Amino acid sequence: MNNTFMIQAMSTDMDIHQDATECAKSYYSRITYSGIGEWIKTAAYDKFIEDDSDYDKKEGASKQHITLKIQKILDSYIEIMPSINTWYYPESKKKPVPPIQEIRDRIYISGSLVSNKMNTLQYPPAKCTKISDSLYLYRGDIHQSPDCVIGLGTYVKDKGDIPEVELAEMFNLPKEPANIIVDNYLQNIKSKFIQSDCQPESREYFNYNSSEAMSKSWSHDYKDQNEITVYRDNYNDYGLIKTIDGVYNTSAFPSSYIDQLEIRRFIYGLWYKTNHAAKVKIKKHDTLCSIRLPSHLPVKEQSVLYLLAWPSNDIMDKTEYIAPIEVLPVIEKLFKGLCMDVIYK
Repeated sequence: MNNTFMIQAMSTDMDIHQDATECAKSYYSRITYSGIGEWIKTAAYDKFIEDDSDYDKKEGASKQHITLKIQKILDSYIEIMPSINTWYYPESKKKPVPPIQEIRDRIYISGSLVSNKMNTLQYPPAKCTKISDSLYLYRGDIHQSPDCVIGLGTYVKDKGDIPEVELAEMFNLPKEPANIIVDNYLQNIKSKFIQSDCQPESREYFNYNSSEAMSKSWSHDYKDQNEITVYRDNYNDYGLIKTIDGVYNTSAFPSSYIDQLEIRRFIYGLWYKTNHAAKVKIKKHDTLCSIRLPSHLPVKEQSVLYLLAWPSNDIMDKTEYIAPIEVLPVIEKLFKGLCMDVIYK
């Protein structure tokens, strides 16, 4: 198949267009990424079961079925457009997650597909949230094709009878900004610090004075012992440390906090409270904008961003994104909730 014909058809179906400043590889990667996302959701209609006697009892499709089916589509895309191969299989990643599995999991985490009792994926009840005056992000089966697709998100211009909710409710986002969450957390655990006479040699401490990315702001030296900060013993063991009368006191974060990467939210709030707010840089082009984050986001904000933007350099890029200018106000609100300073270049 001629790639020009295919891209034009996909562009018409999903209302995704090449920006005047955008190279062909970037455009092809964006449009096929969204296309794969739509194919994964469509595959959830399949009833894939070995025992035909139970065919009518099973809703949704297994993860394995979806992965195997959509992998063939991605292979065809790459065969037609070889330049996108390194976007889906970045050479810089030593052990990359298979791209179909990665996209499928992003769709699942965002709530666009849900598991049922049979451990298959299916559509959730329909609902939508307003993104702009004439654009609604929705999930669920609304019995019509989307008017446009952005990243892995599907949109309609007229919500019709789709139940509407606020963005925070739809994605279970915190109602308070990160700095207030830090204040409330510290207040709640004020009496739960325990004395810790000596610290493990392997322990690292977060340096909130650092201007580096979050991942590069850890040190074995607890530099400012008069201030509370985050420590980590490994990637599954984080907590807080402070000194009281020259004695170390610590309090471990709960495992649920760590699993959801809420540590990141806490650090964004801590950065803000110490006058070192993280800075996100946005540059507008023609119809699109490029976004550069200082560090990765918490799970909840990350899952929403996947519905509002496309990863830039490759499928695993979590710090640079491309988004339509139309959705910028919602993206900026997302960053403000993490106490980030938004800087337009």
